[in-house]
Amino acid sequence: MTNTAITKTIKKVEENLKEYSLGFSRLVALPKRVRSNFNTSFLLNINTDTTKCNEYQKKFLENLTETEYINWLKNA
Repeated sequence: MTNTAITKTIKKVEENLKEYSLGFSRLVALPKRVRSNFNTSFLLNINTDTTKCNEYQKKFLENLTETEYINWLKNA
């Protein structure tokens, strides 16, 4: 992702934190392409049970520090 896209994503996360958890806020703030790739990666590499997808993703994103999250976005 570009620096501009990362900045926009982080701003969306900050706006959503008022209502939602950090993991969920980070998940819903992801651009469509990144979210789609994240879903596909989960299904192919981790588990084929789609009912666990959102829980795993929220937990994964919540456990990242701010720096780790930014680095993850750079590679997305």
